[in-house]
Amino acid sequence: YASLIGKGARGSRLDQLVEWCGPNFDGCLLFDECHKAKNLVMKGSAEGTATGRAVLEIQRLLPQARVVYCSATGVSEPENLAYMERLGLWGPRTHYRDMYCAETGRTLNAFTVFSEALNVQGMGAMEMLASHLKQTGAFVCRTLSFEQCSFELMDAIMDKEAQAIYDRAAEFWIVLRELVEQGLDSDDHEPHNIYHALDANGKPVGMDI
Repeated sequence: YASLIGKGARGSRLDQLVEWCGPNFDGCLLFDECHKAKNLVMKGSAEGTATGRAVLEIQRLLPQARVVYCSATGVSEPENLAYMERLGLWGPRTHYRDMYCAETGRTLNAFTVFSEALNVQGMGAMEMLASHLKQTGAFVCRTLSFEQCSFELMDAIMDKEAQAIYDRAAEFWIVLRELVEQGLDSDDHEPHNIYHALDANGKPVGMDI
């Protein structure tokens, strides 16, 4: 995906791919690890990431291409779906189309209308959406087979060296939490002053252990 937005003497990689495919390309565009484009639309931001825009653009430039979105990372927010236009969940001939908002005096694009509707309904709407996509064949979720798999519960016996390492790690996290809490309670939230706190001997507290 980094190369997709890269540019060289012959133009961007995106332009090269579109030129290589040709205007009548009807093959498959498979976006593996497609969650890397999930920030096309970001809350509180007027502009999403360049990667998200490139993934959306190549789909629009190759309108006859078949598209597969492949990822092992689930969608946690409706905004993460913005680059998946080919699902046909918003836009012309759907329930979610561009809509004029009299309250703000501006026109909301179809995806904004769609995502806001899901946000209002919460997690239940996201689950219903997943069920709808699966029922229509647009969503396939597979797991590895557990056939002939076996498992065994074992008690890990720690020797004295391993126990000492565990104890020191626990001590470190206790000190670290105290430092963070002190920093948050103080008026000075600069990271330099929070993480470089000194003890009575002038030694960084985080180095005491």
